[in-house]
Amino acid sequence: MQVQFDDDPRYGLVVLSEVAVRALSTGENDPGTALDVITTAVRAMVHWSDSMDAVPQVRHSRFIVQPIEASELFEDAFRWIARDGAAQLEVQLRLQDAFAALAAHDPARFGAAARGLAAEALDRAALAMRLSSDIEQLHRQSRRLGLVET
Repeated sequence: MQVQFDDDPRYGLVVLSEVAVRALSTGENDPGTALDVITTAVRAMVHWSDSMDAVPQVRHSRFIVQPIEASELFEDAFRWIARDGAAQLEVQLRLQDAFAALAAHDPARFGAAARGLAAEALDRAALAMRLSSDIEQLHRQSRRLGLVET
């Protein structure tokens, strides 16, 4: 049996993340693709969140499926992009925007995971970026978006 994206949203987010990580590799050096992947992952997660509010149709009452945690989706979609794009300001800014958008869309489901990964991405960027003004700009944006404390 072949896994389909509709059957496993985490699998789809992992594949997207792998595309971004490959684009961020030194051989490719294509941050634009990584930015597009981040935007696509946000749209997919918004769609998933919206579908979670619908009443599921039960076809097989004895079949049990473990729920998906928002933190797992964030890790699948964004953690490795944050790692491999840690030194690139444009990637980090887009990630912070993505985290804020998801937290605003569904605060109960995404808020804690968004803030947690936002802080982790900031830590990674602070270690990787060489220009202090880039780090300061990233921290300002994250505070403005309400992802980290001042």
